[in-house]
Amino acid sequence: MFYIICSFTVPLLLYALFFYFASNVFRVFTRAKLFTKENVKHLRLFYRSNLFIPFPVTLFASFFVEIPNAMWVLILVHFILGILIYFLSEIFMQGIGLQNEQELYI
Repeated sequence: MFYIICSFTVPLLLYALFFYFASNVFRVFTRAKLFTKENVKHLRLFYRSNLFIPFPVTLFASFFVEIPNAMWVLILVHFILGILIYFLSEIFMQGIGLQNEQELYI
């Protein structure tokens, strides 16, 4: 039972969650107003899920199933993606600050 859960169900659910969060990130760039708190919220949720979910889940699953070496590379890719989106969310926070300052002067 743990083999089925750890090998099929958990990765399927986590990648469904990943693609849902990724769709929200891509939707951020199609909005008319780019620098909003809601957009930063989507970016933060995406980078936090990429930084903090893959490694603990894989580590837990390694107790029940053998993890191939390619999976550790995939976790590294998720970690790097999380760092890149973290920097992007910080840029968006700076954009919100600049946008608010600009609105005060007009």
